[in-house]
Amino acid sequence: MPSGFTGFTGGVYALLEDQDTQPTDLLARQLAHLACHSESMPTLATKAKSGALVLDRWWWSTLAYGWYGRGKVDLGIDERTFRTLTEAIWAPLS
Repeated sequence: MPSGFTGFTGGVYALLEDQDTQPTDLLARQLAHLACHSESMPTLATKAKSGALVLDRWWWSTLAYGWYGRGKVDLGIDERTFRTLTEAIWAPLS
């Protein structure tokens, strides 16, 4: 789901990929990504109920890029909070 399934997610990802429109604040950028994941969950949950669903990154990519890949930039929240947000969004899938 590189750009999600809806106009919302496609639009947000387009904004995030453009140097002129992406947030300068890293937390804002990560929250925008999480909003797109949240928007995609109903579609993913429906697809998972109809058979096998293969996700090559799962929520680990959010943790890898959003938390560990941020370098020394402080998000303004602690890792536990970031993990809790991420896990809560991905919770509909098991």
